[in-house]
Amino acid sequence: PVNDGKLIRVILPSLTTERRRELTKVLHEKLENARVSLRKVRQEVREFIEAEEESKSISEDVKFKLFEDLEEKVKEYNSKIKDIGDNKEAEINTI
Repeated sequence: PVNDGKLIRVILPSLTTERRRELTKVLHEKLENARVSLRKVRQEVREFIEAEEESKSISEDVKFKLFEDLEEKVKEYNSKIKDIGDNKEAEINTI
């Protein structure tokens, strides 16, 4: 580390091919964890909507509309997860 009074500069060596593979593997694990978390939230919301319909708080039509809206949001967030992952993987593999 180099301290010039106001800043501390740390010089990092460039990534090796092996390290890039390791980081890519970690990235894929984190992306999968994000997708699993999203599926868990979707399941919880679906169960909540089902319970509301069973208790007659909402109609069957509203239930199906909520399911459609939920699926749209899940697809949107899955797409965002994929885009973020693709961008980060490209960043990792850029020499």
